[in-house]
Amino acid sequence: MKKEKLQQLAHLIAGIITLAYGFDAFELGDFASATYFLALAIVFLIVAGAHKWIAEKFIRGDVAINLLESVTIIYAAASFRDKAHPFLYYTVTAIGISYFILAIANLFALVEPVRKSYKGKKRRKASSHLFKEQKLVQSDN
Repeated sequence: MKKEKLQQLAHLIAGIITLAYGFDAFELGDFASATYFLALAIVFLIVAGAHKWIAEKFIRGDVAINLLESVTIIYAAASFRDKAHPFLYYTVTAIGISYFILAIANLFALVEPVRKSYKGKKRRKASSHLFKEQKLVQSDN
């Protein structure tokens, strides 16, 4: 799988996890957390859909989004610690930590250099022209 598709999949998974926690918070009556989770879930799902455009426009956009995803997932795990099964709590916390590691890895990953435009630059003459010029110079001598 290409790196871009993996990033898209990571944003999609984070969006789905956050969406699930948003609905759970809404059912429990915690409307502030529900609003936070649902709004960020929508953002994560939009980022997953428009990942190519975001990657072109913002060089380190993935780093910022991955950090936000890790903070959101860890906050979700911490806020539902008493209400969830311990295995689920540790699994979601591990996912949040892996998103944080992914953000750090993307921070130090090499960025492909932007190609500069070659408009207005003179082109090299073809080698056949050079040989013709050399023959003319040699024949004049």
